[in-house]
Amino acid sequence: MKVERVSVEKLRKDVGEWAKQIADGKPLDSHKVVTRHGTEALVVVDMDWYRLARKALKDPTDL
Repeated sequence: MKVERVSVEKLRKDVGEWAKQIADGKPLDSHKVVTRHGTEALVVVDMDWYRLARKALKDPTDL
């Protein structure tokens, strides 16, 4: 999976579009590393990827 760095401003602008894309059954084309003042702050991934990662880490979630 590709990684795309995006600013907090881009996150605010695009998060609704990303959520709609995922809800429509189209996964994100990249993980989104969100930066604040140039520093990595958080990562946006779709729920399927998140669940698989949690399972692989043997730390299941009820989400």
